[in-house]
Amino acid sequence: MVILCLQLNYGVRRTNMRSRYWALAIVSTGVLGCIHRASEVSVLAPLCQSVGYGVLGDTAHFRYIGFSDDLTASVFKRLARSGAYEIAPRGTYLLCPSNPSPGKHGFVLYTRLDKLLGDRAVATMKWSCQRPYQSLEQTVLYMLRRRNGEWQIDRAIQGGISAY
Repeated sequence: MVILCLQLNYGVRRTNMRSRYWALAIVSTGVLGCIHRASEVSVLAPLCQSVGYGVLGDTAHFRYIGFSDDLTASVFKRLARSGAYEIAPRGTYLLCPSNPSPGKHGFVLYTRLDKLLGDRAVATMKWSCQRPYQSLEQTVLYMLRRRNGEWQIDRAIQGGISAY
């Protein structure tokens, strides 16, 4: 009888330990996901420098920027808070700065981290806007490098403009 009781008690403790291990694994996965997102944002943060004049051949100043997703909004939140641009609601089509039509002139931004290899990373940045009768999108692939613990744009690797 004592042996049976000890065996049942051992089984209960083992089940509780399994539950604790599963709970720890689930919480750890969530925390690592948050850390991964934070590191993506810090790697992509230097792309804020690439927002300005001369995108898509436009030299006119623009007032609005929009973000295509949450990651892009996180990357450019400092730029959004600077007061230099107004943030367009998600899903808004922005007119190219040189478009003579009345409306909100600016660019919708999109960025993603394509590859991270130690102190080097490759990222994609897209700007899009509307011209009369067509949409334009400029895509640039950047090489980023971490120097003294800070990420910087090393160089643009490739770029192109699409009209559709």
